[in-house]
Amino acid sequence: MNKVQRRNDREMGERARMLGTSHMIAARQVKNIRCVGAAETGEDGFLRASVRTWHPLLLKSGYIIQGDIKSRRDVVLEDKSVVCGDIVSLGSIFVGKSVRVYGSLHARKNIVIQDDAIIGRRELPQQVTAGQLLKISGKCKIYGTVRGENTLLL
Repeated sequence: MNKVQRRNDREMGERARMLGTSHMIAARQVKNIRCVGAAETGEDGFLRASVRTWHPLLLKSGYIIQGDIKSRRDVVLEDKSVVCGDIVSLGSIFVGKSVRVYGSLHARKNIVIQDDAIIGRRELPQQVTAGQLLKISGKCKIYGTVRGENTLLL
């Protein structure tokens, strides 16, 4: 990477931090994004990149991320969305109804998992780890280990 490319990348990063809602795709990573919806995905509804953000992240209903999510704030997965990767949040993680996560969930604060959500796969168990409250609906499936300071099974 030459000096001009580095300067352009740095300027784009500064602009993205100032705007707060813009995103950049470079090396299969999306940075500084708040909402994943039609504007960020292809026509098929897939975002084929890992997401790194300083903001709360909302994955709209029915959309798919093929990559990991790392957020310094809360992560909300609306109903029927899919994440093919791990989710790490310094805030909380909210998993809506009929959400599918093919990876682990790690939150410094709370994790809430609603009805019909599926975490992990039978042949590849994952981890669900909450630093504080872990609230799990009785109709969801988790393949792997579950850890939380306070765990509620509904």
